[in-house]
Amino acid sequence: MAFSRITTSIANPCRRLESFGHMSRLSSRCLRRFHSHGSKSSKSRLGKSGVESAVLKLPSVDQIEAFVQELESSKAQHSQTHEIRKPDTRAGFLGHYEKPGGFSFRVGDIVVHRLHGQVGVIAERFDTCQLGGQWFKFNSPPGMNFMQPFYSILVSMPGSSFIRHGGQSSHRRWDAAADGPPPSIQHPDLAHLFCELDAAGARYLPRYAGAAGEEGVMVPEWDERDT
Repeated sequence: MAFSRITTSIANPCRRLESFGHMSRLSSRCLRRFHSHGSKSSKSRLGKSGVESAVLKLPSVDQIEAFVQELESSKAQHSQTHEIRKPDTRAGFLGHYEKPGGFSFRVGDIVVHRLHGQVGVIAERFDTCQLGGQWFKFNSPPGMNFMQPFYSILVSMPGSSFIRHGGQSSHRRWDAAADGPPPSIQHPDLAHLFCELDAAGARYLPRYAGAAGEEGVMVPEWDERDT
């Protein structure tokens, strides 16, 4: 009996030390999880000292483990809440994601109308529509954004050609990888404004030197952005 009491008294402190070490490791893990995955609001509300206090107040290994699991669950819910969402197609076509002067196309780029499939070349760029509210009302679908970049586009069609004043959102750049080699644009004004065709870049190279300075910072097309 005496031997049993001695071994018990020796073993119990060991178990207590082992438990304390495990709790310390879990406490450190809690802090790492919090600072890696905690939301801004929780960090500002609790801070490092707040989490340390919360962990130190937990009386058992089981409760600390539960706290760790809660942090991990919070991270998973936060990730699901902030999933990447793609733009709505109708809103994108109508220009709801566009801003004045936020150009996606350069002078010389070959573009395609997203609805009609007509192909043309960008000849001029404007921050917004240049033809006034009355023209816009009768030449744009309901809900189209007036305050988006507009372009003068040399449009080439079988047997005819014309210049369109077109909104950025209703066009896309010709994609050589997906669409194949760009077509040769047949338009009477083409030779005056452009020289050779860069087939790989799906772009006609402008003749006037100022075109390079107009490129500035380009923004992705609306269907290539995340909302």
